[in-house]
Amino acid sequence: MKRLLLCLMLGLCAQAVQAQTPPPASNFAGNSIDSERVRQLVLERWQLPHLAGDAIASVRATVLPDHSLAVLGLDIRSARTVEREQVRSSLLAAIAGVSAPVAPGPVAFSLTARSGGAYLAGCFPLKVYVEPRLGDSAEALPSSSIEAIQQGARRWNRLITGFGDGGAAVTPFVLVTGPEAADVHIQGYRDYPDYASYLVNDAETQAVVRLPLKQKREAMFQSGEVWRHPEVVTQETMFQLGRLLGLDPSEVPDNVLYPNASNTIFARSTSGTIEQLKGVVLFGQGPSLAEAGRTDRTIESEQLRTVAYSLRNRSCGQKPATALK
Repeated sequence: MKRLLLCLMLGLCAQAVQAQTPPPASNFAGNSIDSERVRQLVLERWQLPHLAGDAIASVRATVLPDHSLAVLGLDIRSARTVEREQVRSSLLAAIAGVSAPVAPGPVAFSLTARSGGAYLAGCFPLKVYVEPRLGDSAEALPSSSIEAIQQGARRWNRLITGFGDGGAAVTPFVLVTGPEAADVHIQGYRDYPDYASYLVNDAETQAVVRLPLKQKREAMFQSGEVWRHPEVVTQETMFQLGRLLGLDPSEVPDNVLYPNASNTIFARSTSGTIEQLKGVVLFGQGPSLAEAGRTDRTIESEQLRTVAYSLRNRSCGQKPATALK
């Protein structure tokens, strides 16, 4: 009798342990619907680092009875060893915070992060949708932030259509009022890395671009978060949209594809027949000084020619429904 009772107790303990233990990798098969739901939850929490190259992450995990995720395998394909570790650590941090409302069992999905020179499949103009609320707090975006993002698309359109060296026949971007038809979803975040990589779906037909729209402000009498200066938002929007036009990030500090904020304003002066550039660095906290110094950007003719070539060869063949002016 004691032996039978001991066997029963051992059996119950084994079941309890087995319930929290991931299935062996050799017997792995993920439910496609549950996998996609978990993938979306991970995407919402994943703070992409700034990468110089592209990265594809393949995740194998199991949903435990408490709805947490146990990672069975994480394969990162990236040309740079340092960036593979950045992707791995940021992705594991996102997975650790997920509570998946799906049945316990295996899930599998992949995530693709692009960094430059990789435009979307399809044709131009790309339809752009701006999410009206922050992705990490559901706070509504002020009209100034929405306008600043839209201004980034408008500036690209003006640059391309005004380019005299064989300009494009179509504008690169058009705004849409709903997410369903959008090629590019722009999401604002309260807390997110600057100039991060962007996400694309497996078919490379849709992109998700995330922008940090708030910043911490320290002051003697009042501290907290403030909305970022509109020009700073426009500047980063132009960087992100420029990569979707097939342009690579630039190492020139004031270039529109430079992956960092420009804190220097260049004042032109003429000495005889020689034009000189004088750098003026602005210091200070808040939007009145440092932020306002991040407005001026330059673009090279070769960059414009690259975009114009893409537009001429990948036009949808019809005028956009809503023109950006």
